[in-house]
Amino acid sequence: MIETGGSMQLPQPKSGSIRLSLQRLTAYVPRGLLSMRLGVGGIHPVAIERQAEESVFVVGRGVPHVEITGISREDELQSWLRLRGASNAYEADTTLSDPLFVVRDQAGQKTTTTLNDLIVNQPDWADERTPRWVVRWSQPLPDSVSVSRLVPADFRQDGSLFAGFQEKSLPKMPMQRTLDFSTTDLP
Repeated sequence: MIETGGSMQLPQPKSGSIRLSLQRLTAYVPRGLLSMRLGVGGIHPVAIERQAEESVFVVGRGVPHVEITGISREDELQSWLRLRGASNAYEADTTLSDPLFVVRDQAGQKTTTTLNDLIVNQPDWADERTPRWVVRWSQPLPDSVSVSRLVPADFRQDGSLFAGFQEKSLPKMPMQRTLDFSTTDLP
């Protein structure tokens, strides 16, 4: 997850944006992909551009993929997010009611764009081609293992079409989760 504040100075058009270029990535981010909290550290929002191809996004239920908090009334009408990509997969419930993008103003009022909006009424800031809403994991993702201890095998998928990393192209892992370095066996 990327957590950031805003900018101390008003960003210039077409410069100073946060640019994420993702290709064949499996993003397991239970707390969302990016959260921008405006305040003392930075009062001006920074544009966010996310280009993704053949990637998988796994976000916690009810958690937005991208969130901007503390935006002023003047900045509220601008488009701060630009999503582009193709053949991405989003792990989501069947209603697609999970939030994709949430903007909260300084008064706490929020505007939510859901995953369903990408299908029914795609916003002008989104150009997402052929998204998929189901990820067919070979095994359910383990809940009892911390994210830092997950290994590539935990993210294997079934089916002929799948997004995310290609396991064979990854470097060899120096150790697997089966190794236990607990200190309970020490004298």
